[in-house]
Amino acid sequence: ASPPEPPPDLAAASADSIIFQAPAKSSSLHLDVSSHLSRMRIPHSNELCVPGLGYHVDIAITPNTASADQALPEALARLAEDASAPEGIIIEVNGPSHYTADRQLRPESAMKERHLALVGWRVVDVPWWDWSALSGHKAKQDYLEALLLGARDAAPPREPRAHADRVRGH
Repeated sequence: ASPPEPPPDLAAASADSIIFQAPAKSSSLHLDVSSHLSRMRIPHSNELCVPGLGYHVDIAITPNTASADQALPEALARLAEDASAPEGIIIEVNGPSHYTADRQLRPESAMKERHLALVGWRVVDVPWWDWSALSGHKAKQDYLEALLLGARDAAPPREPRAHADRVRGH
């Protein structure tokens, strides 16, 4: 049996308190990844607060991050419109504090990513050791393209819409 739902006024107050928390300052690693996405002409949002969950994410790529005169590259637009990833793509740029000594994602970071996937986001990680091993824009561009296109081929989370609708109150 599932746990009881909180009273609507308590749920709304809790969500509001989470959403209005300020995001952490972007790291230089995060800003470097964002800069390369911009150079690749991939529109994105930094430090997005995910509605309904309150999580702050490093980078979000959604169909609505493109301006009227700037469209997502075709392959990414298909992914962002994919029914199994209705919200879009989240890139978590993770430094050493997100990993254990044996380079496993810490439980709190893994839980955040699972929650995001359950409401319809495709979540991909840029681990600090991968990014720091890359030299030059071309290598970083190739890495990001492979990462984002790989998100398209990833298995969708189980029952993403049912959970998303419940979180959104539909």
